Amino acid sequence: MQKDLFQGIWPAMLTPVKPNGEPDSRQIQKLVEALIREGADGLYLLGTTGMGPLLSERQRRSVCEWTVEAADKRVPIMAHVGSMTTQSSVALARDAAQAGADAISAVGPIYYQQNIDSVFAHYRSIGSVCELPFFPYHFAASSRLTFSPQQFSEKLLALPHVAGIKYTSLDLYEMGLLHGICGERVRIFSGADELFCHAALSGAVGAIGSYYNLWVRECKRVRKAFLKGNVNAARRFMPAFQHAISVTVHDMWGFFRKALAMKFDVDIGDTIAPLTSGKNVWRESEVSDLFELIENASTI
Repeated sequence: MQKDLFQGIWPAMLTPVKPNGEPDSRQIQKLVEALIREGADGLYLLGTTGMGPLLSERQRRSVCEWTVEAADKRVPIMAHVGSMTTQSSVALARDAAQAGADAISAVGPIYYQQNIDSVFAHYRSIGSVCELPFFPYHFAASSRLTFSPQQFSEKLLALPHVAGIKYTSLDLYEMGLLHGICGERVRIFSGADELFCHAALSGAVGAIGSYYNLWVRECKRVRKAFLKGNVNAARRFMPAFQHAISVTVHDMWGFFRKALAMKFDVDIGDTIAPLTSGKNVWRESEVSDLFELIENASTI
């Protein structure tokens, strides 16, 4: 697998569902087409944004199969396979490989308190089940582990088929230390949308995030300009992007439902309980104002 396959801006793709909670294959196909048309460098499936932990193994397998089929090898597909049990995560990793995904990812053990050895034993089981490149998902907000960057890096590099990491943290100093130790052996994807340009300075080769479902083209344009030395492009765009996130994140799925319907004619449906939307009703004028803000700020 070529390294340059894993870089750039990847939407953490939403999972459209029907009123009965079943994934909607037709809307998934429409969303995949829209994101590829907008210039997504890859698609990350069934993570937090994609409600993966709220879907059954059968449903997750179907979403992966439908997405791979719809993408038709035009962009790489990374499937998140993290689940409540190691056994389920291993089964989902095997399913992703059989479905034709290009890589797998997995958050650490969910819910129960773990130590670093048990977390990496979990990762080792997942990485061993198939030969797909493996990108563990470090979600700092839910992790209660205490470790040094050196200890974390050593354990990360020892995992089977490890190719990189999805690193969702606002601590870019910590990310920079990880990159300094691992170098090009670990390709870091930043998971904090609001810091995607900043993360490039700490070694991130790309970004995986929720808001790229709407603004992948704009974020890709700005990141490309920033990497070429256009600092002013990032200084103009990032505050506007951070504002858009700050006023919508309290009702992210409700906002996305309205915004994606307006922009792509895609209906992602309602959230799966117990996940709920907050505001529920977004006026078209509110969404249009944010569209205009991001478009103007991303003009190079």
